[in-house]
Amino acid sequence: MAGKVYLNNDLLWQDQSLIEPLSRSWNVPRIWSLPRSEIQQKNNTLWIYVASSPIQEANLGRIHLDTYNQVLPLFNKYQFNQRTLITIGFLINIIVGIFYIMVWIIYRKESAYLWISISVLDFRHKSKNVQFI
Repeated sequence: MAGKVYLNNDLLWQDQSLIEPLSRSWNVPRIWSLPRSEIQQKNNTLWIYVASSPIQEANLGRIHLDTYNQVLPLFNKYQFNQRTLITIGFLINIIVGIFYIMVWIIYRKESAYLWISISVLDFRHKSKNVQFI
């Protein structure tokens, strides 16, 4: 999925690509400070556009509107859950895969260790949507 954010019909932010291939930044939490010069006295409108491929269901997720100091701890929590935990899990898979390859090198007759390491280190289907910065 990808998207755009407008404040009072002025573009605040947008993903790099809103058509296929989409930016696929669905797992990246975002935080913005709304510019005071753009905020009107009475009515303000926040427009959010979400683009997705036809086979995916477009979903916005949670939105929190508050002061920056109130939202920052939530952003840090989402950042940890969506980015850091995925990276930690990825690194654990690499360590487990290397461990089983080393065990297989010692016990070559036991092919189960090789198959375990291959299945753990098979990144073709697991890491398509994971983006590392």
